[in-house]
Amino acid sequence: MPRPALDREADREPDPSPVIVDPPASTLDELIRRRLLYPITEAAYMLGLSEKTLRRRIADGALETVRDGRRVFITADELDRYVTTLRAS
Repeated sequence: MPRPALDREADREPDPSPVIVDPPASTLDELIRRRLLYPITEAAYMLGLSEKTLRRRIADGALETVRDGRRVFITADELDRYVTTLRAS
């Protein structure tokens, strides 16, 4: 009895479904909106501040944080609000 032909990659038809790729972020707002929460180290990097300076801003009340257990985060909305206040002053 003859063996059936093996399914090879060359014999397959291309997948008709489109490939969806996220477009590259072109603005700071788009970069911020990709995640909801940022740890202090990442938020400091995004703002161009040292971690120590960012912690001072938090202590001064310029930025609000949220906690998940022991971890401290800054929301994307809070980062956006902080940058907006910097632009206004």
